[in-house]
Amino acid sequence: MSVLLFAGVFLGCHTAPPRQPVEMKPMIVHGEGYEGVILPADKPWMPTPRDVAEAETRLRGFLQSSPATAYEAIDEKEWILKELPNYKRQYVGVVIDGEKQIFINAFCRSDSLDWKQEMVFVLDGGSCYFRIYYSIGSKSFSRLEVNGRG
Repeated sequence: MSVLLFAGVFLGCHTAPPRQPVEMKPMIVHGEGYEGVILPADKPWMPTPRDVAEAETRLRGFLQSSPATAYEAIDEKEWILKELPNYKRQYVGVVIDGEKQIFINAFCRSDSLDWKQEMVFVLDGGSCYFRIYYSIGSKSFSRLEVNGRG
């Protein structure tokens, strides 16, 4: 009986070492027709390369079917579709209304910025820059924004 009591006291007093926060680092991803980086965010999740690949397999089809009103001119839509494999992308996990989404930031020029470490935000620039959200749950895109011409 005393052995069981000793074991119970010993096990009850044992505590696990505190967990160290996991430092999330940018992760380079690429596949057929895309190259990008998954950037860590302050939110509690980071997309996986599989999440990105899933979004990328659907991106061209969405852009082809998106209305021309999302672009300043119809030639912008055609230019984006033609140049899509040449755009660099940044992927950030966000949670909107409780739903996991990937914010995709696409651009054809990053100038002197280290796009693999820092978000690229540019005013104007036309169809060289666009952003879109991809819902992990519904597997759909929303909020396509193409920069205006400056």
